Amino acid sequence: MRARQPDVGLVAGAVAGAALLALSSFMLLSKIATPADLSARLTAAGAQVDRAQRLAGGGADPAAYGKGALCSQPAEVAAPAIRSGALAIANAAGLSATDVKALPRRLDFEHGTPSVDLQIRADGRYDAIVQMLGRLSAARPQIFVDTLDLESRTSAVSLKLSGHVFCRTPAAS
Repeated sequence: MRARQPDVGLVAGAVAGAALLALSSFMLLSKIATPADLSARLTAAGAQVDRAQRLAGGGADPAAYGKGALCSQPAEVAAPAIRSGALAIANAAGLSATDVKALPRRLDFEHGTPSVDLQIRADGRYDAIVQMLGRLSAARPQIFVDTLDLESRTSAVSLKLSGHVFCRTPAAS
């Protein structure tokens, strides 16, 4: 008995059918796996990459800030001096229960520069609080205030100040 030869047309048709089925399945699965908002996501990711590159390239333009507004040292070095300066101003105004914290932040992502987070809590007479605020506003480097809360307590006032002191980056010095 002689073995029957497979029909070449039948084999070619089976291979073509399997390839067509695989291609159709691939296209269907890729359509299902692609989010509807893919282009919006890619645009947002591109914007984030651009912002990260700008921040890594030296941060904000120092010319955008007034003379003396930025500290000239890295935030880690400037933080203790900023704390002691703010504490000295509060003590000179005769305030009590003074608590001053100055913590360095490597990079402030909103502004693109290193900064020192500054928090001041103090109690005292209203005129002493006003005197301290006047001296803080004239101090350099400049304090950029985020929040300032004053609470009257009969004959005294309680102050809570939260803000930042921005520092130059090495590339911007």
